[in-house]
Formats: sequence, structure tokens, C-alpha cells
Amino acid sequence: MGNREFDEETSDRQMYARRSRWPRFLTLAFCAWLGSYLLGFPGCSRIPYTCAVCRKAKRDHRCLWLKWSDQEDTDCSLWYRDHVERTHSHFWAERPSCRRFGIPGLYGGYACRGGSPLAGLSTIVQREIYQHFGDKLEAKQLFIRLARIDEDNARTWDTLMEWVGEDYPGTWHDWWEKHRAQGTVAR
Repeated sequence: MGNREFDEETSDRQMYARRSRWPRFLTLAFCAWLGSYLLGFPGCSRIPYTCAVCRKAKRDHRCLWLKWSDQEDTDCSLWYRDHVERTHSHFWAERPSCRRFGIPGLYGGYACRGGSPLAGLSTIVQREIYQHFGDKLEAKQLFIRLARIDEDNARTWDTLMEWVGEDYPGTWHDWWEKHRAQGTVAR
């Protein structure tokens, strides 16, 4: 039938061949990762966003060839859902973020993005602004407009922050018209 010694020897070689692939594979994967790290390849990144309307947080992740996102409610997004709109389309504004680049030990640095000005506004202040608007959907449109970066929005932002700093005197519409009539705001 068969030579028992020969069969055992062949079986041992096959088991050894199967076992020896994993250490080689792991060693090769580690060398590839180390080489890409030393050459400055950004293997993973994370870009944070905030919804201009409700301030829900979102992060876009990328690691090698995989991409995914996660979202997280904030105190402001929960308040918005309970007091303004149950559902809405999110208007994602990028938050400030940095990433490393270059070859470690040779050259390198960090690249940073400033993000939307609205991302720096406290969620507590945004909720207070909503509460001082008669029409909360008008405030929603204001926040969507402020999430974009341009010169006109910078003037609107400054006027809004003055209104907040003065503890919300009158209505936003009256404050806006007063400053627009004085020529301090171009719109």
C-alpha cells in the first residue's frame, strides 16, 4: 500500500510549508508598512466636519484603500432636533485639521487647513442665537451662508458676533438693518 515513513515525511513537509507562509506574509506586510512610513506615505487620514445647521460631528476616515465615515450627535444637534426640525439635510462644513507629510528624519512638516469660520463657534452660542431668532429657519439659512468662506460672509459674521457680544439687543433683522444703514456692512 504505502510506505509509512515516506507518507509521514511528506505530510510533515506539507504542514511545514503551510506554517511557514504566515511568518513570511507578516514580515512582508510589516516591511511594506515600514517602507511606506519611511517614505512619507500617509497611510491613514481623518478629516473632521460639523453640520452648519445643527452642529452634528462627522469624520471621514481613510486608511490605505478603505474609506468610511462616522457621525456623532452633540448637545446642539439634539436640541436642534427637538426644538427646530426633526430631520434636515446636513450642510457639512470642514473643521480645522492638520496632517503630517514628508520623509521622517530627512524633511517634513505639517499641512493644516483652517476650516470654516462657523466651526469655531461654540455650540452653546449657536443654540442661543437660534433661541433669539423669531423664525428659526431664518437662522438656519444664516448659518448655512456663514459656513461658506467669502468676504461678504466675513462682514455678516462680524455683525453677528457684535449682536451676540451686546447680548442680543432687539432682533437680528433690526440689528442687521441698522448696521447695513450705517454703512458698516455691505450686502
